[in-house]
Amino acid sequence: MLSNYDFTRHTIQDPIHGGITFGRIERALIDHRLFQRLHGLRQNSLLYLIFPSANHTRFDHSIGVMHLASKFLDAVLSNQKRICQSGSIRQTFQEPYRVDDQQIKDTFRNLGSDQYFMLLLRIAALFHDIGHGPLSHLFDKFFPTINEVATYTRNTEYDFVSPTLAATKPEDADKAVRHEVISCIAATRIILDCTGEFERVGLNSSSVARDVCSIIDDRIKPSSLMHSGPYSIQKLFHDILSSDLDIDRMDYLLRDSHMCGVNYGLYDPDRILKSMCAYARTDTAELRICIRYSGLGALEDLLISRYQMHAQIYGHKTNRACNAMLERVRERLRDVGWSWYRDCNTIELLLNKFVDLDDRAFVNQLLDPTLDNGVGKISEIASKLFVERKIVKRVFEERAGGLDKARTETAKARWNEHKKRLESEEIWTAEDIFENKGPKINMPNYHLKVIRKHPTEGWYQVEELLDHSGVAHFLPELECTFRLFCKEPHVNKAKQLLPD
Repeated sequence: MLSNYDFTRHTIQDPIHGGITFGRIERALIDHRLFQRLHGLRQNSLLYLIFPSANHTRFDHSIGVMHLASKFLDAVLSNQKRICQSGSIRQTFQEPYRVDDQQIKDTFRNLGSDQYFMLLLRIAALFHDIGHGPLSHLFDKFFPTINEVATYTRNTEYDFVSPTLAATKPEDADKAVRHEVISCIAATRIILDCTGEFERVGLNSSSVARDVCSIIDDRIKPSSLMHSGPYSIQKLFHDILSSDLDIDRMDYLLRDSHMCGVNYGLYDPDRILKSMCAYARTDTAELRICIRYSGLGALEDLLISRYQMHAQIYGHKTNRACNAMLERVRERLRDVGWSWYRDCNTIELLLNKFVDLDDRAFVNQLLDPTLDNGVGKISEIASKLFVERKIVKRVFEERAGGLDKARTETAKARWNEHKKRLESEEIWTAEDIFENKGPKINMPNYHLKVIRKHPTEGWYQVEELLDHSGVAHFLPELECTFRLFCKEPHVNKAKQLLPD
């Protein structure tokens, strides 16, 4: 048990959350060079080219998510205590959901009394984005393959990551690993390098690393400590960090909206936090998150805010034009066989290379003419984007999605046809498909539930979100925007070739 740990030893000021406090252990983790690297990674890669003030970094965001982790777990513990202390609760729950039996009370009593769990969640929140490469998700395809990482981690202190790799289909073995895997590896390295800080409070750094990584990637099996009583808390903590109502999007919506100077991402975080609870699945012995019926309006505001930020900001035509140009660069890099981790045959060598790979370093490599290797135009496209800011222009756009899947397929076919027509006229094109994904509430066993109290009899019931939220029901699960871009001298010709 961890007790008397001071989470308020240090304070930094944040434009979104005000004063953010943290303890001695978090300070040591933050000071590690792998975490300090996040200062050089913009949160939204190329969005600053359209919204100049959007220069905030993944460092800022990670600190904010750590702050929200404490507030979220405190809110769940407080609300759950209130529910469990209600004298009017009766067992009226449909299997397999429970919120008030003695075992759940014991589980939450353990959660509230042992600071280890709060520390775990805060560290996982701090490290959830640490595996990102330069220019955000655009770099993901350049990570080592699943086979390579499996070889690097075998029989090492990172061996517990292997199950996430072994579960992959054989045909996917040569695909790049997900950035979450890199996050787990980097998090483990940082935690092990800070072993002394954990030993000082009586914690085993290897067990901490495993538990933190099991929250970031729920395919990793945690230590026995993550069973706080009869129920596993791994899924609950993973929900808090990564779900349709998680602290990651709670922070980035507010932060991105503020830094871009728009109002699309605004919602009421305090009302959401006041409404957060948990329920237990008796069939899987897991705790999951739910929201009180009284906070449903605040949740709907968040869902709408996310949809609007993706539609209006992240999916902005100029931002997607920049991304389309960068995608062309990525294709050329694959053609020349570029690899940032060449000759790195161990995890340590890989991390030593990774620590120096931030946005600036990567862009400088792209601007180097020698990188073209006779294939061409890597440095030329990069220069147009990052130096001259001569961004390709939109010549075709069509949005489709929602429940009309046939319309989406028709739009994609038309997009493909137009692309081929332009290419046949030797017009250089950059294509883009932007996906705005909504909550998948129609999926079986959807995790996020609503807990409702009977107005007169006092009993609580765990119910489906779909039964109470019309907003969640009508937000599209997937909305696609298909776009084609070309160089400015070819815009008029391209528009003449394409029908209105």
